[in-house]
Amino acid sequence: MKPVRKGLYLTVAVDEGLHKQWVLELRDSLIGRVTHVCWDKPLVQAELIKKLTAIWGYYIFQFSCGDGRERIFAKRTWKIIPGLLRLQRWVQDFNPYKISTSVAQVWIRILESPLEYWNTNIITTLASAVGTIIKLDERTASRSMGRFSRVLV
Repeated sequence: MKPVRKGLYLTVAVDEGLHKQWVLELRDSLIGRVTHVCWDKPLVQAELIKKLTAIWGYYIFQFSCGDGRERIFAKRTWKIIPGLLRLQRWVQDFNPYKISTSVAQVWIRILESPLEYWNTNIITTLASAVGTIIKLDERTASRSMGRFSRVLV
C-alpha cells in the first residue's frame, strides 16, 4: 500500500495478519526502562549525550510463558548498573512518546534518629517505606552522625 496524505499526516494501511502475529508474539512481554543513572564522575556534555542515547529508552523483554513474565514482573523495579530498570506489562498500541512518567527520584530526610538507628540496614529499611532505595548520601553511608540521614528514593 502507498501512503495517503490526511492533512498534515501520512497514513499507511498495515497488513492485519502481520499485526495480529506481532501482537501474539508480544502477549507475554514486559516493557522496561532505565529511569535513573549514577556515574562516578561528572560527564562532559558529549559523553552524557552518548550515554543517555545508549541507555534511555524502552526495551522489550519477551518470555515463552506468562508464568516467567509474572515472576520477573512481581519485583517491578530492578537495581542494575547504571541505574534502575522499571518494568511494566506490554499493552497493545504501546507508544513510548505518549507515556507520562509517574515516578520521580527524591532525596528524603529521616529526622531525629537515635544513635542506634544510624545503621545503613536500618536506614534503608525505614526509607523503603517511601520507595525503592537508589542510594544513601555520603555522610549517611559513612555513618557520620548529623541532624538527619538522607536517602535517594
